[in-house]
Formats: sequence, structure tokens, C-alpha cells
Amino acid sequence: MRGTFAVRIVVVATIVTTSVLPTRAGERFLFIRQKSPLEKAAIRLDKLEEELLEEGTIVIKAPDVWGESRLTKHRQEFERVLEDKVSDFQLLLNASMRRSDQAYLANALAIQAAVQTPSIGEVEDSTVNLPTTNDMAFVSSLTTGTIAGDPGDTAVPINRTAVTQLDAGTGFNFTGFSGTEGGVPAVGLEPTIQLDQLKRYLDHLHEIRRVNEGDDTADSPGYSLNLVRVPVSILPGEETRKGHGADIEITAKAHLTTELLPRVYRELVINDLVDLLGVAILRISDAIDDIAYVEHGCGKERTTTWWYRHNEQCRLQYLLTGYRCEDTVATSRHLVNPLFTDDDGILRAPTVENQPELRKSEPLSTLSPEYNAFDSSVRRASGTSTSVNVEIAARNSRQPLAAAQLIETFGREELIVLAYEFWKRKPHEFDAHLPDARAFLSEHLNAGYDYLRTPDARVHWDLVPIIHDQVRANRVSDLEAHRRSITGPGFTNLGTDELPVISGEAPSPVAICAWWVLVESSLLNQQLNDDLKRVSQDPECGCMWAGEFPFYGIDPPMEARQAFVKYVKCRWPIHVFALDPVVQQQNIADQYSMRREMQLALALAFASGNLSAQNMTRYARRLELDMETVALNQTHVGFGHGDNVFGWRFTPRVQTPDVGGTGTVIFRDFLFGGPNRDHMRSDWELEPGMRECVAIVLMPSFIEHVTFHSRGYFFELSDRDDATASLRDTVRWSEALGEAECLLAGCYSQPDRFQASTVERLHERIEQLATKLPLQTVHSRVPNENTLGGFEMFSSGITDLGPELLDFYGHPGVNLNKDTELFLVGNHFSVHDTHVIAGNRECPFWLISRQVMKVTIPAGVQPVDLPIDRETGCGGRFVDVHIATPYGVSAHLDIPVLDSPKISTEYTWARREMPIQYRFKYTPAKAPEPAKYEVADVNILVVGPQELAFDVPPYGEQTVAVELFLTVEANQAPIMLPLPKDYKPAFTFDSKRKQQVLRGNAYGEFHRNVRDAVESYLATYFPNGNPQGPIDVTVRGRTAKQEVAGDFHLLIQLEAAN
Repeated sequence: MRGTFAVRIVVVATIVTTSVLPTRAGERFLFIRQKSPLEKAAIRLDKLEEELLEEGTIVIKAPDVWGESRLTKHRQEFERVLEDKVSDFQLLLNASMRRSDQAYLANALAIQAAVQTPSIGEVEDSTVNLPTTNDMAFVSSLTTGTIAGDPGDTAVPINRTAVTQLDAGTGFNFTGFSGTEGGVPAVGLEPTIQLDQLKRYLDHLHEIRRVNEGDDTADSPGYSLNLVRVPVSILPGEETRKGHGADIEITAKAHLTTELLPRVYRELVINDLVDLLGVAILRISDAIDDIAYVEHGCGKERTTTWWYRHNEQCRLQYLLTGYRCEDTVATSRHLVNPLFTDDDGILRAPTVENQPELRKSEPLSTLSPEYNAFDSSVRRASGTSTSVNVEIAARNSRQPLAAAQLIETFGREELIVLAYEFWKRKPHEFDAHLPDARAFLSEHLNAGYDYLRTPDARVHWDLVPIIHDQVRANRVSDLEAHRRSITGPGFTNLGTDELPVISGEAPSPVAICAWWVLVESSLLNQQLNDDLKRVSQDPECGCMWAGEFPFYGIDPPMEARQAFVKYVKCRWPIHVFALDPVVQQQNIADQYSMRREMQLALALAFASGNLSAQNMTRYARRLELDMETVALNQTHVGFGHGDNVFGWRFTPRVQTPDVGGTGTVIFRDFLFGGPNRDHMRSDWELEPGMRECVAIVLMPSFIEHVTFHSRGYFFELSDRDDATASLRDTVRWSEALGEAECLLAGCYSQPDRFQASTVERLHERIEQLATKLPLQTVHSRVPNENTLGGFEMFSSGITDLGPELLDFYGHPGVNLNKDTELFLVGNHFSVHDTHVIAGNRECPFWLISRQVMKVTIPAGVQPVDLPIDRETGCGGRFVDVHIATPYGVSAHLDIPVLDSPKISTEYTWARREMPIQYRFKYTPAKAPEPAKYEVADVNILVVGPQELAFDVPPYGEQTVAVELFLTVEANQAPIMLPLPKDYKPAFTFDSKRKQQVLRGNAYGEFHRNVRDAVESYLATYFPNGNPQGPIDVTVRGRTAKQEVAGDFHLLIQLEAAN
């Protein structure tokens, strides 16, 4: 029993002891209990954090990417600075060595003999004295070194050559050897050696410039040159603080998904159409200007016409058919009632109420010359004119269609409608440019693409395979039938050419763009399949040709999506072009001095009777070596493996060693000869912090994300095979994080036990620790800078990247008398070697991007006189501009020469006369009532624009009060026609036309007041009811400061209604 009791006591004591002792260092005394999942997760995280602190971490931050456009300025500055360094070569020596070998040999012999012989029996003292220092003074004087001798010797130092000192600013001040002749070094480098060093200097300089320029692949279609900033965070641990370096290895991969095809295909289709149709839309809109403003062509003064009294359908009817609304309805072809126009002066639809005077239209024999000129401009703009050159944006690569097929494929009416939409939106006070038309076209094409995504319009995609064959076979009638099924029938003439009856309406711009998208999708699909077949023959490509795929549509099949992803990987693999820093070196002044000296002295003396001899021989040799150079300690070293694997190796900087202890010095220095280089490196510390690293990466210009996989580790400087943080450690740490996540996942189900905020914080800590692990994967967004069309991208070679000039911005022209600064817009400008010539003069320029440059055209350039065109009447003086790059020369860009027009300071009437017809009712005089003339509102018919306007000078006031005066010439004496005293015409300023305009209700009020004044005049001067016409009413205007220049005449025709 006692034994059993004793055992129980021992067990209980053991349990109590282990329950109160801490389970690990730093923990509180806890009684034995089951640990909660939250606590277990915390313990795992603490242990992992401790290991990471001991091992240290080296990881990358998510890279930052700069696109090619934003890099253009920096690349150009870099190129210009290095270009000036070509002639800055200096011959310098980066090391010096001086050697000295001194030796001497001296021998002295002294013999003495006695003159008298001693007597027989006497013994002479035979002591012989050894040679003294004085006896050998001449020997000592033969040397210049310090030689150990008698105490009375004087040390003479050996001459040493002064070693060249290092100058931090200029390098070694070594100008030659000591021997000179007339101040010129007698010994120098051979001329061939100097040339070799000059060649090496130039080769290295050009190497740096080539890296800045990029290779030819960077300029090939579909590629973009991007700068990737990769900050590397290095935090050494307790075990890696001293004697360790660090490595970081990175792999870059394009993030390609199956959603890439629909997005990219849409961009390529729209870019192709913008390139193909942008110029045509701009030129047709200019032709519309010539109709809206009769004398606007070639920069002449703008004069309004009938254009502004029609609504949009009437305008489009005229543009598409050549017939005006008044030519095709049962109303007068010329007379319009101004009292039945809206506030914008637009003619309302003719009805019996507002146009009671109906009469049949006169037959039309031919279309107007004005419209014939417009139709000719449309044919020229679309490339179908036979008398002029095709005017399409210069592009070196293949176009989807030939210029002569534009109207047949895309439709004449459709081109005019889109050009009219652009004409409505462009600023008429300034000239529109091609980039404006391209932006407008891109916006509407995106709307057309969105329309094809709707359920009702998806059926149109079934036409894509058919359209391609019809376009290539030039089956115009079939194309027109398909086009009409989407855009509508348009305007139709149900009558004859002499008596036209126009019905229908203009096509919708969105439907037009949808048709264009279908046509381009059909052509581009075949081009892409052809290029895919060509790329599959590349020996380095793993994609196999398996037949044609339908890449078009809103939702392409999965096989086409996967084939396109493989095609992109083969066609545009990611390529790491350059790294920075490649090598980052610490320059160290390395000096070495060696002294070796050997001395030998031998003295002999003897005596024999009366003869004694003394001999002394001394030998000394001294070797001297002084060296100075610049040692390079490589602290950063970049490396690359294959196309997309790169990284950097980091080592410590040179640091002074710690002061060693006495014991260390005794055993190391005296027994082992002192520390060697490896031993000194073991004390160097890798500084913690972030290292700025940059990679220049070629990647597809149309991708949106790039993935970077990295691995970092530390290694010993003396044994680089021994790396810390092995892959096995990384897997173990990753498992610890996974276990902690699983433990925390169970805590959410017990909210009454665990605080939710604590669990969330531990989750955040898990994510923080995960970013410290050696293996990392990060994603970065890439700027999408693709502006190429599909036919340009799916082509091979760099010859398709010749420079293109599209348009210019800034001044409306070039001033020949002073410098003119303009912005040139185009494509494929080169950072490395671009030249601009304008008017036979080279022009300074500054690249803003590879599509935009700022250029200064100097005064005195030579203009070109272009002949007058028969159809448009345009011509004049221009400055011819070209751009040249290593890929070719651009086409012509003609910039007009500015004249020096006189600036008007007067208000002037926009037109000189206005024909009017009055149908009056006459009532004879009956006492006491006088005779009366009555003109009803519906009987006032006016020819011309339904407005009254006068031009405002460039610096004139935009808000003015105008007073009008009416006079009639009768019997050679002017008669004043009174207007109401409180009448103030409400002119409004039209900023587009730079005119004060009276229109709408205010314009109708003006005609009513004129009608009342004319009725009073007729009743006074023609009481018998037989007025003589026409009546010429002169209108004069006056503002608060000046009169409106010139006279404005109302030519009133009178016709009796009864």
C-alpha cells in the first residue's frame, strides 16, 4: 500500500510541476489545457516569423511598367547627351607600376710591412689591428643605401620613386615617364594602341546607345518596348548579416487568357477602319463645307446660303441625291415664308397651312454645278476619281482594300452620312484635322460594334464568310444587297430625273458602322488565318496548323480562342532586352608597395712577422615595387537566361575590418601570415534596404497584364554553393501558412469564443508573411499602346514601319518671314535617327512620343506653288514637309503658306440684297377711311437664308445693340420708312460664323415691321391701287460705336391678290 501511495504522490507532483512550468521560453505559467485553434495558428506564425528573421528575406515589390510613349522623351534626351560624347575620348592610364633594382659591391685591401728587422733574440709584438670604419670610409661612400656597419656610420636612405596619387576627379595624373625631351614625354603609347583604345571607347558608347534605341524587333508590328522597374527589398537576418550576398531570379510571362481574342480583334478591326476611312471622312466633310458656305473652298470668305434654312433630312437628301427639298415638293422652288421657320431659322415641313401658294415644280434638266463639284470631291476623297491621285493616309503595310473598292464596298451614301455627322461636330471656326476625324470615326465604330452585340443584330455575323468572297470577287450587286439589308434602303427617287419624287430617309450612322465592322471582320479573319499558317511553320513555334478558325464575332468558339493564345505566344514572345544595372561597381584605390633588401659584409685580417693584410668586402641589393590601380568591387551584377529569365546578384561593399583582439593577431598574423581576401570578405555586411533595378522588356503591345515569378536567397561569399532558404524550407514555410489558414477558418464558426477582428488581423498577418517567402508571384498592368490595325500587325518584317505623316496642329500655316512652331502627327518616329526637312531646310524638332513631335520651321523656307485644280479651284503656295528615319522617308505633307491679310475693323452686311414677294389686298378709299393695302403673313415670301446677318470683325464686340433704318428711293428723293420706336432687333452672336444673326421669331418680327412700313408707304404714295414695283427698300444698321458698312437692299415684288 505504501508503495502504491508513493507512486501516486510522484504522479501528482509530476502533473502539478509540468502544469505550472512554461511550455517554452517567454510563455506565462499555464496549467495544462487544450490549445485553441487561434492559439495554434499564432504559434505557427510566430515560429515562421522567427525563422524568417534569422534567415533574412529578399523579395521583389510588384513591378511598375512604363509604356513606350512616356519613355520617348527620356530616350531622346539620353541619345542627345551620348551623341555629344563621341568626341570626348581622353587617353588615360588606370594603373601605374614602378620597379627599382639597386646593387653594389665594394672591396678594400690593405697591406703593411716592417722597415727595420729586430735583433736576434728579440720578439716583436705581433698584434694585428682589424680594419676600422675610418679605414673603410671610402667603401661606405660607394653606396647610397643604409648598410649596417660601425656605430659611427650614418644611415643614407635609398631614393624611392614617388608613386602617382589617385585624383578622384580626373583619375591618375600620369602624363608620361620621367624621361622628357624638351618638356615632351620621351616614351608614350604607340599610335596603334591609342587607336585600339579609341575604338573600344566608341564601341562601348555605341553599345549603350543601341540599348537605348532598342533592336529591330522592338519596332516590329505588335511589339512595344516597356521599362519595368523592379524594386528588390533586401533584409539580411541574423545568420546572413555578415559574409553573405543575395540573388534574385525573375521570370516574366504574358498573362494570356481566352478573353484576349474578342478584345484584341475588336481593336484591330476598328484601327484598320480608322486608317482606311479617316482621310475620306475628313475630305468629304471639307466638301460639305463648300456647299454649306458657298465661297468657303480654298480658304475664301464664308458666305451662308440656303443650307441653314433646311432640316437635316433635307440636307442629307441633297448630299445623297443632288435634289433639294423644294425641288421635290409641290411648293415654290425659291420662295419661302420666313414667318414659318423655327428659332434656328430651319424650314419647317411644308404644309397647306404654312405654304398655301402651291404650284407645280419646274422640270430639272441637270444637277447643279455646285453638286457636281461635291460629287467629284467625294470620288476624289474615296480614291475613285480617275483624274487625280488617290488621297489616302500613307501606310507602308498592306491595306484591307484597294482605294478603288471603297465606294463599292462601304457605300457612297454611307460615307457621306458619316462625313455629315462629323461635319456637324467639328469646330467650324477652325480647320478640322485628320486626328479629329479619326477620333470621331473610332467613337462611331465602337458604337456599331456594340450594336452588333445586341440579340437582334447578332444574326448579321452570319454574313462574314460570304462578304469576304464577294469583296475579293468584286461582286458589287451582292455587296449592295447585303449592305441595304443592314443600313436600310436610303433615299429613293420614285419619279424621274426631270420631276424627281424622293422618298425614304438617310441610313443610320450606327447601322453604317455595323456594316463596315462586318466587312473588315471578314477581311481580317482571312488575313489572321494566313499569318497563323505562316507562323506555324516556324521551327521554334509549338502551335500546329489545324485549319482555318472563325476569329470574328462577339463570342468566338473556344478552339479559336485557344489557337489565338498559342499564336500570340509564338508570334510575340516576351523578350528581356536589357537590364540596369548590368554591373554596378565600387571603385577602390588599390595601392601596393614592396621592399626587399639584402646586405652581406665580410672582413678578413692576418699578420705574419712584419707583414700584415686587411681585406673588407661588402655587398648590398635592394628591390623596390610600387603599384597603384583602381580595383573594382562589383556590388550589383545582372544576369539573364533565355528570353524571359533575368535577375541580379548583390554583394557587400568594401568595408574596413574591425579591430582584432591580441590573441587573434598573434595566432593569425604571426603563425598564419595575416588575413587573406576571403577572410576579409567574411566580415563585410550586406546593407539592408531596397535596390532599384530596371529591365527593358519587349512584350506584345496589346496585352494588359504581365506575371512575374521570383525566387530570392542568400549565399556565403566564400562558399557560394551554400545557399540559405532552400526550396525545401520554402515548402515547409508555405505548409505552415496553409495550416494556420485552416486553423483560422474554423474560428469563424465560433463567434462567441473568438473575436472576429482578431481572426481578421491574423489573416492579414498570414498575407504579410506570405509576401516574405522566397518564392513570389506578382502581376503588373501593362499600358495598352496598340494603335496598329490588323493588316499592319499581321504582317512580317520591319519595312512596314516607315515613318508616316498624317497632319499638323498649331498655326493654320507657315509664316515665311519668321519661325513657325507646329505639332506634326504621324506614326513610327524614331528616337535614334529622325530628320525633318521642310521647304528644303532641316528643322529642329523634339519628340513628344513616337506619334507626335514638335517642330520649328525656320524663316525663309522654300515654298512650292501647286497648280489650280480644275474641279475644286484649289491651289496656292505650300511648304513640303518630309520625315526620314532608318526605315524610310514619309510621304508629302503640304502645309499652306500664310499670307498677311488685312484685318477688318468694320461690321459689314453678310449679303447685299434679299428678294421678297408681297401679295397684297387693296381696299379703295371710302370717306372718311383712306385707301388701304393689306399683306397677310402667309403672303410674305422671301428668297435666301431665313436670317439677317452682318459680319463681326476679329476684335469686335460680340454683344451689341443694333438700330435699323429703312429708306425708299422715290422721285430721286429718299423717303424714310418709320419703324416702331420701341423696336429693337434681337441679334444674337454666332460664334461659329463670327456673325450677328437675326433669325427665328426675331426675324419674323423684322419682316412684320417692314411689311407695316411698306403698307403705309403704298397707301400714301399709291392710293389708286396701282403701285409701281419693285420697291427697293434700303436697310442701314448702326451700333453704339459705328455703322454697319454698306447697304442692304430689300427688293420687294408686288402682286395683287384680288
